[in-house]
Amino acid sequence: MDKNFLISCILCIGFITTGLSKAQRPPHNDISGKVLNHRDRTPIAAATVRIRSGDGNAVVASTITDDSGLFTLSGAQPGREQLLEVSALGYIPYRSLVDSIGASSEILLVPDNVELEEVTVIGQRPDMQMGVDRRIYNIAGNLNAVGASAIDILKDIPSISIGVTGNIQLRNRAPIIFVDGKPTLLTMQQIPSDRIDRIEVITNPSARYDAASGAGIINIVLKKNYERYWSGIATASAGFPGIGGATFNVNRQQGPFGFTLAAGHNRSGGIADSRTYHENIRDGRVVNHYGQYTENDRRNRDSDINFGVDYAIDSNHTLSISQLFGSGRGIEDEQQQQSFFFPPDDAGHQGTRLGDRDNRSLRSSTRLDYRFANAGKELTAFAQYNTSTSDARNRFRSDFIIDGDGVDHTPADLREANETGSNQWTFQADYVNRLDENRTWEVGVRSLLGENTSRFTFTNVVDGVGTVLPISNHYRIEEQISAAYGLFSQKIRRFSYQAGLRLEYSRYTGTLLDRGERFGYQYPSGSGDWQNMLFPSLSTTYEINKANQLQASYTRRLRRAVWHEISPFVQIRDSYSLNQGNPLLEPEFIHSFELNHHKTMRASQLITTVYWRHIPQSIMQYADTLSAEIYEQMGSASVSREAIVDYYINAGTANVLGAELAVNLKPTPTIGIMPSINAQYNTIPIIGVGEQLNTSGVNWQAQLSASYSTGDRNGLLGNISLQLNANYESKRAIAQGYVLPVYNIDFVIRKSFMRENRASVALAVNDLFNHRRWTAIYDTPTYYQDAYQRWAIRTARLTFSYRFGNLSDFP
Repeated sequence: MDKNFLISCILCIGFITTGLSKAQRPPHNDISGKVLNHRDRTPIAAATVRIRSGDGNAVVASTITDDSGLFTLSGAQPGREQLLEVSALGYIPYRSLVDSIGASSEILLVPDNVELEEVTVIGQRPDMQMGVDRRIYNIAGNLNAVGASAIDILKDIPSISIGVTGNIQLRNRAPIIFVDGKPTLLTMQQIPSDRIDRIEVITNPSARYDAASGAGIINIVLKKNYERYWSGIATASAGFPGIGGATFNVNRQQGPFGFTLAAGHNRSGGIADSRTYHENIRDGRVVNHYGQYTENDRRNRDSDINFGVDYAIDSNHTLSISQLFGSGRGIEDEQQQQSFFFPPDDAGHQGTRLGDRDNRSLRSSTRLDYRFANAGKELTAFAQYNTSTSDARNRFRSDFIIDGDGVDHTPADLREANETGSNQWTFQADYVNRLDENRTWEVGVRSLLGENTSRFTFTNVVDGVGTVLPISNHYRIEEQISAAYGLFSQKIRRFSYQAGLRLEYSRYTGTLLDRGERFGYQYPSGSGDWQNMLFPSLSTTYEINKANQLQASYTRRLRRAVWHEISPFVQIRDSYSLNQGNPLLEPEFIHSFELNHHKTMRASQLITTVYWRHIPQSIMQYADTLSAEIYEQMGSASVSREAIVDYYINAGTANVLGAELAVNLKPTPTIGIMPSINAQYNTIPIIGVGEQLNTSGVNWQAQLSASYSTGDRNGLLGNISLQLNANYESKRAIAQGYVLPVYNIDFVIRKSFMRENRASVALAVNDLFNHRRWTAIYDTPTYYQDAYQRWAIRTARLTFSYRFGNLSDFP
């Protein structure tokens, strides 16, 4: 991508926002007020408040309420008839003509959980909003949110990127992912995009949240909204390669009961490729080199059903229960061409490796929620039980020919069987007491108990006789987290703050059941490191004026090592690529600082962020050649002596200094533009591996989402919406090398039709130029490697959706 073009775009955005902020405006007054629950008069946080012109066509100003339900809007024009609109999740939207501009009043919302998608009848929520501690991205305006999965939505969110294996990263680190604020068994590919209401991104979580949220939190909020009668949506999609699916959602309100049912089935496919070129170096010269090219034909199927019931016991007490059942199957056919040569005459061997993978899984999640609210006091509690099983069967057959003698190498027939099961209990309770309009305190407790078992068997088959290899294993993982926290917040005129402290105990134990060995970690491990259980947070906000706000925050967080990073077992990816964890790996303890500036400009917003992360003993992946000891453990596993092994170590102190700019522009009611850029400077000292490496460098990510709508009008060209999403990630330094730039462009067009626009057809093309692949270059004294991988390829998807039920019962 042309960097000059990107720089020009950024400068244009700067001129546009400057012009908008400095343009002469008509005289205006402020409107302020407080949004409360009509039932118990408790404040409603994160409610959307906007002023519209009297004809309802143009948004004059918009904002969201704070934790106390308070809001202030600047931009109302005296002497003109204007409309005030207020909407919030689970409440009937409120609208009224504003006769007395500048007056402060209470606005009472009636709980009714109206379908949020239908709120767009009176005005669409802004695509991006700034909450007290999070950024909120509303999905209703994202055309890609029909017939796709959650991962297709997340890649369009500023500062979020999708890695080579589909792993999600926030500012280049792995965040915690919640669904409706709670842990989930679901992968992002398993959540249909049709069910998502909004994405909340918390980059510097307070003491309220799990201490392991050092990389931030992504909270996916699902639609669970009841019409006063009933409503629903059904979708069907098809495309290539191998894309198809259907979803069905229905909601009903009957007296004090609310019911929801959602079911879906999705399938996907496609052939993804990868290539590796590798040179082994001794004393400054290449002693051998190899290459491999792989094509992987994937066919994935996933189905689930989710139902829930809410019961309003009385005006203060609500009880909810929900149940999820799901199943999945992933089939892969792999074909890999391999070649290995010795200079100078390049004698060696060539061959083919064939792989067949079949992974079946089942999952279940049961959740019970309780809520009590009365006169500024609120108690919420939930218990959740997740369980899952999987059975993976893999077979790899390799056949080589030795150059020079023409003799066939003994074919290898390797078979893997991996049976896993997991159980997880989570309990949490939170109590909030709003002492008055300016002071609130909050306390909570959380407990998580988890167990995961796995039996991995690696068998070498020769002449029909199987031999179990020594790398086979049988283990159990036990995890326990216990936590308590307290928060106090206060507003003093234009200044407000929130201070909190979290106490957390964590234990992670792995047991090799067939050997009696144990490994893992716990913190604090004794009285000598009691400070490792303390996780303070402090957040301050200063309101410069009604349109400008400054926020500063500090938190101490951590990142726990995951299974593949601490497991002592060797995992075989292919003949030349292995992975081995480090059972002595310690968690990262992270100091995170962040400064935000939020500026509101009529219907547009600008968010600027500067952040710094200080990470002593950072966890780092480090690659090295295969040792003789590990090679002996492989037995007959057809692993090359020249294979590369990925290890994990606690490196030196890492620092990340970054700046982020996100803009939400609405130049006209039919055009939306949301550009963003995130730039980082990283320093990564690698020590403790026989050599010292200092990796540092600047990397950046730019994203652009642009949309256009022809508006609600009759005719063939009416009710057509178009959206273009572009993403560019620059060259980025990693340990021992760097990752080359990657970019992709997505395009969606949608046509709505029938009465009340109940039906729509959308065509979406992801990765328009089929260029989304990850290339990593490793350049070390002992080897050089150039390799690329694809996680997904270009797809095209046609989706039909139909909304049914009561769509017009609005005030």
